[in-house]
Amino acid sequence: MQVVSRTRNCLPRLRALVVIPGHQNLTATATVLGSSSGALGYQLRGLEKTAGFTIIEHTSPLTPTAAGHSFLTEARDLLNHL
Repeated sequence: MQVVSRTRNCLPRLRALVVIPGHQNLTATATVLGSSSGALGYQLRGLEKTAGFTIIEHTSPLTPTAAGHSFLTEARDLLNHL
């Protein structure tokens, strides 16, 4: 999380990330967020690259990996403190 929190536009990306799990796909998530699936996928890939691991498994519904679950918990805690 420390590496990710130093990146540009970290908070909007984390806010989008915590919405992803449970949706059928990125298109459904993007609709809820009022974004495009391409932009959301780009943000997710960027976060995963920076974090160094896969956060979301592309299953239906979208689910976090074991490492992603811990990351999402930390992201939610951070966002709740703002």
